Amino acid sequence: MREALKSSDVSCPKFLVISKYEDGLVDDFKFPLIVKPTDRSGSVGVSKINSKEELNDAVNYAINLSLEKKVIIEEFIDGDEVSVETISLQNVHKHLTVTDKETSGSPYFVELEHHQPSQQNNKLQKKLISETSKALSHLGLSNGASHAEFKITKNGEVYLIEIGARMGGDFIGSHLVELSTGFDFLKAVIQVALGEFKLPENIHVKNNSGVYFLCKETERLLPVLKNSNEFDFEKRIQNETLLNVTNSSDRSSYLIYKADKKVIP
Repeated sequence: MREALKSSDVSCPKFLVISKYEDGLVDDFKFPLIVKPTDRSGSVGVSKINSKEELNDAVNYAINLSLEKKVIIEEFIDGDEVSVETISLQNVHKHLTVTDKETSGSPYFVELEHHQPSQQNNKLQKKLISETSKALSHLGLSNGASHAEFKITKNGEVYLIEIGARMGGDFIGSHLVELSTGFDFLKAVIQVALGEFKLPENIHVKNNSGVYFLCKETERLLPVLKNSNEFDFEKRIQNETLLNVTNSSDRSSYLIYKADKKVIP
């Protein structure tokens, strides 16, 4: 994806793919850097490093967790994290909603919250949608679902981190889109595959929706998960032994909400 987007005008972080560390590889990169496996998910193997002295250990850590034994090194983009949820048909892209994302921060950046609709201003959301359309068309992702993740700097610069040719995970595609817009995303994906889908004219946000994940960093949520709340849509306590998160599998429980405004427990 990154290689393909080099020939487009979509802004992406500077990156390098390697299978082993060698001196001088990142001499022209600006620190801090992100090191991650090329083929894992859920923040597995991700590290943020601030100097060359940390690079060898981070690369070895990521390579050991990579299935194909390759890693991406990329310049770190500091800023808000969002995603754009889209359904496409014959290279016409219908953007459903923009999702705000909160992570555990450095060094592992495990996702802890997702909220719809986005609180970003309209101008930025239009820019995100435009960049998503350009990237999808350039990559040839012309039919089905997509989930595009971006970072937005404090200066309003937008960088595409990745696009998945799928619905967003962590209940974004399966639950949140329909809760916030009324649009059945999963049904649409099936209909596209069957050749039965027709693009809707208008999709509007009708509600706020979101998901919180429980771990040591979000221990404050445990009473909320145990109590009955008017905003509850679905929740599950799978383990009350809370871990500090290094990847998504360290999260033990979740709460999905639907409300007339963003829920902040």
